[in-house]
Amino acid sequence: GTGMPTSGIYRSTNYGASWSDLSRRDSVSTGGLPDSIRSVYFILTGPTDPDTVVFAGTLDNGVFRNRGGRAAWLPASSGLPTGPAARLRGMLRNPADGNVLYAGVAARGIYKSLDGGGTWTKKRVAASDTTDIQTLAQAPSSPTFLYGGTFSEAMFRSTVGAEIWDPLPSLPAGLSARAIAVHPLQPARIYSGTFNGVYQSSAAGVAQVTYGVGGGPTTVISANLDTSALADLAVSNGTDNTVTILL
Repeated sequence: GTGMPTSGIYRSTNYGASWSDLSRRDSVSTGGLPDSIRSVYFILTGPTDPDTVVFAGTLDNGVFRNRGGRAAWLPASSGLPTGPAARLRGMLRNPADGNVLYAGVAARGIYKSLDGGGTWTKKRVAASDTTDIQTLAQAPSSPTFLYGGTFSEAMFRSTVGAEIWDPLPSLPAGLSARAIAVHPLQPARIYSGTFNGVYQSSAAGVAQVTYGVGGGPTTVISANLDTSALADLAVSNGTDNTVTILL
């Protein structure tokens, strides 16, 4: 499936040859998403069966849950802040346990659900309760390894499923992580995308992470690219170390 801002959710079951609107029903009463909250920015499907449960994260109206298009879309945001001042910036799902969800909220921090979005609990990331999360990432090989990027240059890592967060040294002055990708086989190798370059870190521990150009554990890998409009990052699931940058 895919999310389209202001247009809802569309699903293809034939590799993209045709699409059906998963979010619209004859009326809201039959399970469709109201037009006022159809700005969907994140979609999470089941760890093994994409038709089991689908979660839709909207920009500022919280999370909704649907069982593969066969039932109504139901709110799944109890305990999760919503509204224009608390916009959803990232959603993750533990592939080993589909009931465990994570959400990053602008100016509000990181939240975790253990019951498939039924209830959400805030997890303290820093001394401030208003950590301005911009992006979330999960290590494919170690789902409890999580990374969070903030608007204020700081980055954080949790190795225990968001229960405890450790600060990573800040990015170079004036930069903030707009997107983070994690190597599929090495949970400590991260790629941090900023509006002034993409940085790769291969540090084994928090204390060893440094940011710089060449020679050290972190290098700039976008010297020939203009990343001033960077939108996202992705790392190949293979062993060819391919990094894709969406500008």
